[in-house]
Parts: sequence; C-alpha cells; structure tokens
Amino acid sequence: MRRPASLLAAGGWTLVRRAVSAGALIVAVAAVGSVAPAGAASANPRVTSFTVTPRTLPSGGGGVTLSAPVTSGVTCTFSSSRPVTGLPVTLPCSGGSASTAATVPANTQIVNTTYAMYLTVTGSSSSVQAHPINVTVQPLPVPRVNSFTANPSVLPFTGGNTTISANVSNATTCTFSSNVALGGLPTTLPCSSGSAAVTVTLPLNGGVLPVYYAFYIKPVGNGPPRPNPAPIQVAV
Repeated sequence: MRRPASLLAAGGWTLVRRAVSAGALIVAVAAVGSVAPAGAASANPRVTSFTVTPRTLPSGGGGVTLSAPVTSGVTCTFSSSRPVTGLPVTLPCSGGSASTAATVPANTQIVNTTYAMYLTVTGSSSSVQAHPINVTVQPLPVPRVNSFTANPSVLPFTGGNTTISANVSNATTCTFSSNVALGGLPTTLPCSSGSAAVTVTLPLNGGVLPVYYAFYIKPVGNGPPRPNPAPIQVAV
C-alpha cells in the first residue's frame, strides 16, 4: 500500500485514518524526532598547555607573558587571583592559540607575594579551565649590616681619632650615632655603594679607669628595617 502524502508531518509520522472497503483501517506510526545532521556535535575545548613566563620576578615586579595552544576553543580568558595590569582579558582563540602580556606590581612586603594565573577556554557549548600557574614576586631586600668596626678600638688616655666603618647591603643611607654627645654625631651618610665611614675625635680621659664609648649604625633602604646590630665600643 502506498503511503499517502498526508502521513508526512513536520518532525515525523502522524496517526492517520484511511477508509477501506472492508471498514476503517487505522494506521499508527510512532513519531520520531528530527535527526541532527552528521558532524553537528561540537568537540569539547581542550588546553594543550598553559605557560606563564617568567614565573619569578624581583621585588619591583615586572611583565609576564601568558600563552596557551588550545583545541576547539572559541575564546580564551586569562585572569589572576590578585590585581594585575592587563588582566582579566578575553581573546579569540579559534585559531588554536592565545597569548597576552600583563604587568605584575611591585612587592612592598617582607615575604614573597604569589599571583595565581588562570586560563578558561570556552567552546561552542562548554568550557574548561587550565591548572593555575603561580607567579612569585620576591620581597623587598632588607637593609643589612655585614660588618661594623672601629679603628682603632683602643686609644691612649689623651684621646684621639677613631674611624667607625660599616659594610652594608641593600641600604641607601647609614646613620652613625653614639651613647654620648660627640662632635659630628649623629650623622647620616649615603651608603648605596655598600660602605660608609665617619671619623670621630674622642676627648682626654682624666680618670684612672678606661672610658668606653658605644657607637651605633642604622642602615635604611627601600625594604623594611631590621633590628640594628649590636653597638661597637672604643676605650680611652
């Protein structure tokens, strides 16, 4: 029996009734959904790799490059766990890759600051996140006194000159002082070169016991201060 054209309906077959000479014959055909064209299902996006370079920055911060080759991606979104210039940003990556530059700020703390960098790849029907990558910004260098000396450290009872010297790191200025009032102290000298020195004149000792003079140094730099070293002594 030839199917009449009325059997065809949008989306499938419908129930029809056709009269025949022997009575009414009911023909029922289960409706079926439309079949998607071959190849219509889209592949899920995938991150081939995710890189951030460099992954360690000095205390002043700096630029980093985030990049990733991907498959089946439409857009790629780069972001960070902390505020970073240039992020977040969403870029097209249907061509198979995406890359962007960002600037990480300076670290003003005495410990490392870590930034987690993220990548989300979005396809036509789903998205995927790459494993985050950490970027570490080193802390500000702490001013440090490597050596602190007096030469000579013992003077005759008549007194005289002694030179107070210091070798330092990460310091821009060094302040010398003493436990008693002495000419020329306290004084602050530049020491970004790594060293500084001051000559002090100590007075006559008219007693029968030695007189001890204590000298101090305080280095100052861009980083947070640290405890000053123990004073040095000069005997007259």
